[in-house]
Amino acid sequence: MIAPSNEEGRTVPAEQAAINHAATDHPATDDAATGHAATEGYQPPAADGVTVAWSAVVHDVRNLTLELADAGMDVVRQLSRPAITMPALPALPAIPQLQTGWTRVEDALAREVKTRLERVEDVPGHPHATRDSGWLSPTELLDDLLTASDANATSTAREELYRALLLRLVPDEAKLLATLAGGEDYALLHVQTKSRTLLANVSTVADVAGLTLPEAGETYIAHLLTLGLAEEGPEREQLSGDYESLLGRPRVRAAEETAREDGRLGTRVARRTLRISRLGAELWLNCHTPPVYAAA
Repeated sequence: MIAPSNEEGRTVPAEQAAINHAATDHPATDDAATGHAATEGYQPPAADGVTVAWSAVVHDVRNLTLELADAGMDVVRQLSRPAITMPALPALPAIPQLQTGWTRVEDALAREVKTRLERVEDVPGHPHATRDSGWLSPTELLDDLLTASDANATSTAREELYRALLLRLVPDEAKLLATLAGGEDYALLHVQTKSRTLLANVSTVADVAGLTLPEAGETYIAHLLTLGLAEEGPEREQLSGDYESLLGRPRVRAAEETAREDGRLGTRVARRTLRISRLGAELWLNCHTPPVYAAA
């Protein structure tokens, strides 16, 4: 096989000839003569379901692709230049336009995200909706609720109630509800004076539930009581050991000490029980899905 010769009559390897041929098929042109000029007036085609912002993104990506192709051809042309010796590879040309292209794409994406977030706030009735986007007045909200109440079936109304209650719970409160759903009563203490309650809702249920934030147990219990998912009951003698355990806790002792300092007010430790309410039991039965291994 005869190696091809270049225009100066020197014989060059076949690989070099292939590179020269590729460079000849794609001659070097300046930016004004490349495909960039053909795309300066390019308008992305309109398509159903494609926003104008995303069309701009496609346009910028297309331009960036052309710039990458041109930069690649510059590298090929430098490598294809005939040379007797190549002590080192030529330095790659600086491609500042790449950074500019990526910046345009990032800007277009940021604009699209901002637009979508603004659309969320433009939905009438959305909690963060603005007045200019169909913000509902209190009177309109009440009218909507009354209309929905008349139109809803009993099952739909119950489902909306359960959903509203669950949306107001934090994970630790769900753990407490799950523990109370077992049907047991748990010891509950309040440290009180004649004028105020110094410490409330100290219960052993917080220990059994394994809360992630045990120090907030009293707050969680108070919230469940407020929502009607749990309820208090009278003292039970069978829980006397649990009451004594609660009385030995540092927070309870500190509250009793504070009450004794105001001796004229009197001190009272109320022993009560905590259990799931009827509403809490109904919510649990209708919404809880047993684990697969438990169902099996």
